[in-house]
Amino acid sequence: MISPTQIRKASLTLLYALMENGTTVDAFDFDTYWEIGLEPQRDRLHVAQAKAVLHCLRQQGDSLRLLRERVTRAQDALHGDGTAARLSAQLSGYLDYSDRLDASLRGLQYCLADKRRDGTGQLALCSRDVMVLAATLVELSDELVTAFADWPAYRAVLAPVEPVVSRRVRALRECAALRSPAALLGNPQYAAMVRLDEVVRELPGEVDRYVRAVLAGQEAYEAQMAPVLEHYSMERLSVVDRCILYIALHELSCGLKVQIVVAEATDLAHAYSGSKSARFIHGVIGAVAAKGAS
Repeated sequence: MISPTQIRKASLTLLYALMENGTTVDAFDFDTYWEIGLEPQRDRLHVAQAKAVLHCLRQQGDSLRLLRERVTRAQDALHGDGTAARLSAQLSGYLDYSDRLDASLRGLQYCLADKRRDGTGQLALCSRDVMVLAATLVELSDELVTAFADWPAYRAVLAPVEPVVSRRVRALRECAALRSPAALLGNPQYAAMVRLDEVVRELPGEVDRYVRAVLAGQEAYEAQMAPVLEHYSMERLSVVDRCILYIALHELSCGLKVQIVVAEATDLAHAYSGSKSARFIHGVIGAVAAKGAS
C-alpha cells in the first residue's frame, strides 16, 4: 500500500508544477509529467524484475544440459517409428523453446551487466522475453506430461525425460508469475519489487485525486490563512510554501490531528524549502488551527 507520506510528497511536487507554470489541471500534460517523474522508480522496478527472473531460473543451464541429453536419447529410440512422430515433434518443440529461453537468459545477463546501457528500457524488454518464454514452456510442459501418459508403450523411453520436465516447471511458473508483480503480494521474497510496481501503477491516480481535492478547497484555505498572515499576503509566499500550506489545511479539513499535520508539513518544508520556512509554516498552521477551535 502506498504510504500517505509518498502521496503527500508526490502531491507537493505536482501542485508546485501546476502553480509555478500557471496551468490548470485539465490543461496539464499528466502523461509526460509521470513519464519523467516516475522514471527512477520505473528503472528500479526493471532492475529488480530482471534480477528476480535470473534468480528464479538460476539452475536452468544445468537442467537444460540434462534435458537435451535425455531428449536426444528418447528421440534416437523413437527414430523411424512413424506412430511416434507426433510425440517426437513435441519433444523437439519443447527442447527448441528451452534453447530459446537459454539464449534469452544469456541476453538478459549481458544487458544487466552492461553499465553503458542508456536507461532500463532494453532491460525490461529482455526480462519480458524471458518471462513470456517461461510461460510458454509451462504450457508445453503440461502438454508433454499429458502426452507421456498417452503413450504407455513408450514408457521406458520417456521415463528419464519426465522428471526433468517436471522439476523445471516450478521455477518456470515462478518466473512467469513475475509478469504481474501485484499477484506476488504477500511473498516476502519479492516485497521490494511489489512495492515498486505498486508505486508505478497506483501513485499517479492517488496523487491526481489528492491534488484535485486540495485545489477544490484552495479558496477556503486562503481565506483561513489571510487573518493570520501578519505583514504578508498570499502573493508574497513562495510557491512551494503556499503548496505546503494548502496540503496542510486540506489534511486539517479531513480531520487529521493538528500535531500530525504540523509534523508532516514542517518535514516537507525542511526537505523542499528550508528551516526558516518550516518555522513559518509551523506558526501559520498552529494559528489557523487555534482560530478554528475558538
